Amino acid sequence: IDAAYAVYAAGPDYEDGTTLVEDRTNVVMTRTFSKIHGLAALRVGWSYCPPQVASVLNRVRGPFNCNSPGMAAAAAAVGDREHVEKSVMMNAVNRSALANGLRELDITAPSSAGNFVLARFRDRDEAGCADSALRSAGVRVRRMDAYGLPESLRITVGSESAVRDVLGALERFREVSRSHAGQRIV
Repeated sequence: IDAAYAVYAAGPDYEDGTTLVEDRTNVVMTRTFSKIHGLAALRVGWSYCPPQVASVLNRVRGPFNCNSPGMAAAAAAVGDREHVEKSVMMNAVNRSALANGLRELDITAPSSAGNFVLARFRDRDEAGCADSALRSAGVRVRRMDAYGLPESLRITVGSESAVRDVLGALERFREVSRSHAGQRIV
């Protein structure tokens, strides 16, 4: 079970996989320090699994599968509950602002529990043009073509000012699109 976004999704109705691991002998739940802790470049994660699975993983893993800075950063991150709580709260606030802002621009934004919002456009061409407009504004998002959603962009939730930047760029994109209705904007 990939539980990379578990901290964001946590709530009374959310199961991160812990119970499945405890009830089964063949379930592994993985987590990462890349998301909530912001340590993506260090490539550090962990798993929760039955002892017999851990034994096999320890036999097949490389001898130096994590470097010292990564381990030190991960250890510090585990103890920094205040950072996690603040990050979860800020993500929820900024995710809501981003999703609501997209909807105000007539861009579909389904509910999200992670640290990103899916922005759905009319079609692939419009998503591509929006991506180009965002890139021109210095904003990088992920095209979702490889996931079978060519009309969509995955926008990571950032700071309040980053959300304003994204929405501002998309608002300018919408204005240009409206002024060139019927013409293809590239």
